[in-house]
Amino acid sequence: APWNHRIVRVYKVRNVPVLTVGLKRGLAWGPNPRTEGEMKAHKLAKMARDKAENAAYYMEDFARRMSDADVAFAKALRGPAPKAQAPGQSHVDREIAYRQSVRAVREAILGASRRVKGAVDSAYRTQAGDVYDVVAHLHQHAADLITGPPNASNASNASGVGLP
Repeated sequence: APWNHRIVRVYKVRNVPVLTVGLKRGLAWGPNPRTEGEMKAHKLAKMARDKAENAAYYMEDFARRMSDADVAFAKALRGPAPKAQAPGQSHVDREIAYRQSVRAVREAILGASRRVKGAVDSAYRTQAGDVYDVVAHLHQHAADLITGPPNASNASNASGVGLP
C-alpha cells in the first residue's frame, strides 16, 4: 500500500528480538515536593486544609453562639420562674406558649422581609421606568437628528417662516 504516494519495497526479512523499553524513572510522590508542580500542589493542598479548618472552627463557634442565644431568648420569653405553679402553667403549657411566641417572632421577621422586598422592588421599578423614559427620549432625539423632526417642512410653510 502506498504511503505519501510511495510504494513500500521489502528487500530482506530479518528476525530481530523484540525491543523492550525500561520503566520510566520519574520522581516519586512523597511528602517533600521535588518539582515546581508538586510544590504548587502541596501549597494549594495546605491552604485548602487551613481554610477548611478555619471554616469548621468558625461554624462550630457560630453554632455554639446560636445555641447560647436560643437558650437566652427562651429564658427571656419565659420570664422568671413562678414560685408556685399556677393552674395552666405546667411544663406543657409553657412549651406551647414558647412555640407560639417563636411562631409569632418568625412571622414578624418574614413580614418585615416581605415589606423590605416590596419597597426595594418598587424603588427598582421606579428607577428602571425613569431610565426607560430617558432612553426613549434620547432614542427619539437621535432619530430626529438622522431624519429630521416630523412635519418640519409643513410646520415652517404653514407659519410662513422661511418663505421669500
